[in-house]
Amino acid sequence: MAFRFGLLFVLGLSALFALSSQYDVEKMSPVGDTHPNKDSRIRCKSAPAFALAGALEVAYNKATGKKKAFSVQEVVDCFHKGCEKSRLEEIVDWLIVNDRLAHKDKYTEYKAKVFTCRAGTSPDGLVGFKVTGLTKITPDDFEAEIQSRGVVMACVDTTRGGCPSYDDSYRGGVIAGNSTRSYYHCMENVLITGFDDDSYTVRTSRGSSFGQAGYAKIARGSNACGIEGSMTVLDTESRRSKAGVNVRTMCPTAYPKYCQKTRTCKKSTQRCSPEIKQSSSASQYRPSGDSGSRPGPNYRPSGGTRPGPGIDQAEAHPAHTVATTLEMPGIKGM
Repeated sequence: MAFRFGLLFVLGLSALFALSSQYDVEKMSPVGDTHPNKDSRIRCKSAPAFALAGALEVAYNKATGKKKAFSVQEVVDCFHKGCEKSRLEEIVDWLIVNDRLAHKDKYTEYKAKVFTCRAGTSPDGLVGFKVTGLTKITPDDFEAEIQSRGVVMACVDTTRGGCPSYDDSYRGGVIAGNSTRSYYHCMENVLITGFDDDSYTVRTSRGSSFGQAGYAKIARGSNACGIEGSMTVLDTESRRSKAGVNVRTMCPTAYPKYCQKTRTCKKSTQRCSPEIKQSSSASQYRPSGDSGSRPGPNYRPSGGTRPGPGIDQAEAHPAHTVATTLEMPGIKGM
């Protein structure tokens, strides 16, 4: 009898240990066709923004109990480097200074191009919590951190010398790669959303056709592709309210009225305009800055509306202060 009890006790401990050696975050928003082809990724290097948006989505859910995706396009439009290659910590520092970011459904879909920043006339998604920093962690800290915070951010070396199997032909299986890579070999930011004894589950920014609905598995325990040398977690802090924001629409208090069709905040005295479509005769806007190219008469930047007669240009598109140069404090723990 004592032997049977002892055996059951040992089996119970083994089952408990097995359960603690795996994890998956609650279902997140679909990956979507973010970067479905290589040309798009070359044109707009926004992988850090996608990793950050995913971490914010999980932090928002923990703070409010609601599930909302955040706008990567606002980061591209308003961060001073736009589509240029940027470090994750640079974007986090920018977000701490500006302390606002719209939800994806309140700004616009991802376009992989830089358009006019509309942060001053878009609802704010960072009301229930705020970002306070970025902390580097080690593989020894990983399990406790991901189960506490929900996700962990990392970066992988996607070159042939770093992670040769991590390419657009990948459709499944555990990816093994060079174990000597470090954060300095960072090529593509990813979001670690789960793990088991043998692998990490990562959410990529390569679109839903990549891997398993936009997710991949990378070998665990060997720093494959440099993933274990670049782990960081987002530091956040809950708050009940935020000054300067309309509590009903989350729009700036100066522009409390939200127009759903154009995803724009306006003054309470202004009317919501119907969505404007660019006519075929209108000159095409090229955000690359080619000389001589200007917005046509019906150009609508990322879902905004062009000022109509009687509306002052500054009033329709109020200035939004965006930090362009920052003293980079770096990542905690580095």
